[in-house]
Amino acid sequence: MLRRRLTRLQDHQYVAKINQPKPLYYTPGRQASAWGLGKRAHQILETIQHTNWPRRNREASPLLIAHTLLIADIATRFDAAQNPTIRIIDQDDILNNAPRQKSLNPLGWPITFSHKKETNIRTRVVPDRLLALHFPLLPQRQETQYFLLEADTGSEPIERSTIAQGTSIVKKFLSYGASLRLRIPEQRFSLTKSPRILFVSEVPGRVGNMIKAFKRLNATLPKDRSLPANAFLFAATTNLNPHNVLTTSWQNGAGESVVLAKHFSEPQPFLDALNNSSPHERLA
Repeated sequence: MLRRRLTRLQDHQYVAKINQPKPLYYTPGRQASAWGLGKRAHQILETIQHTNWPRRNREASPLLIAHTLLIADIATRFDAAQNPTIRIIDQDDILNNAPRQKSLNPLGWPITFSHKKETNIRTRVVPDRLLALHFPLLPQRQETQYFLLEADTGSEPIERSTIAQGTSIVKKFLSYGASLRLRIPEQRFSLTKSPRILFVSEVPGRVGNMIKAFKRLNATLPKDRSLPANAFLFAATTNLNPHNVLTTSWQNGAGESVVLAKHFSEPQPFLDALNNSSPHERLA
């Protein structure tokens, strides 16, 4: 059904299949296809966004496609986890209520920090996704939890000999840490509280190595610049609960287990809130 619809869209030039020198396999033994916007879709979009989509489709690398699909997969898992007690707030809704940014990517921001003998390291923080959980039916816990996603395909090293040299996971730790201390995400996105950073990796063994690197890094930082372990959460895609990502057991920077929707461990308050809500609230 999906392939037939894509073929019809391709015939009318709304989408185009992206030719890849290296096959994509997201189901063992079954080759996957990647599709991008076609010529006619580009003609519609160019009035609002000056981007050469056909060229981008031709130049899309397997790594870019894998990273894009990983982000989409994680975002879809969060959307599918919504229920009457938890609402997922997507980044479009958050950005619509945030101050307008002049940069092409509204998710990114510049940051400067120092580490050991390396001073004035300038870089740019660009999360892969911004989302939030809102608990509308629990008056005593009416709150919103914010998250910045880092989707990891295993393409960048966890650490380098120097921080300023290229990208690395450790450099992201320091960049996010400096940003959280300065409350940049709250100011940039009009958040009511500091977000947590979700590192999701396609490579299971990387999660343990990330946490080890986080601990080693934190041990070298002065107290006023230490990274809050609970602000950095880690999980492998293979460990994400296929039925409900919110009940997945994540690991924080200290290696401790954390559940994003901690209230799931206390089901009775959820049931009470749901039973006491109006039909309108249940359908909202």
